[in-house]
Amino acid sequence: MTLLCTAQEGLPLYMQSEEGTVALRVPDHPQLLALLQKFDGLFSTSANSAGAPVPQLIEEVENEIMQMVDGVVLDKNEKKENVPSTILDCTGDRIKVVRQGAFSAEMIEKLIR
Repeated sequence: MTLLCTAQEGLPLYMQSEEGTVALRVPDHPQLLALLQKFDGLFSTSANSAGAPVPQLIEEVENEIMQMVDGVVLDKNEKKENVPSTILDCTGDRIKVVRQGAFSAEMIEKLIR
C-alpha cells in the first residue's frame, strides 16, 4: 500500500513531488518489514517512473533509476507474483485510488470503514 500525503513543512525538496506530496509505502515483504523495524524510516525510489510499466525483473528497471540508488532488495521467490502497490491519494477531503494494485477497491472500502 502506498499513501500519497501532503509533505510536511521542512521536508527536503528531494523527498517531495513537484506537487508537494510525499509517498509513504508499507511493503508486504517480510524481509523489508524486518529491515524497517531497525530504522525510523527509509527513503527510496520506486522501481519505475510515474506512468511507466512496473518492472518484473531487475533487468527491466530503468538505467536512470539504477544509477540513483545505493542498493537494491531482490525477492528471489520466483513463485510470488509481482503485484504493484495500490496507491491512495490522501491529500484531499476524500481518499482517491490512483492505482489499483495489491488491494482491491472493495478491500480498501472495508479498511476505511
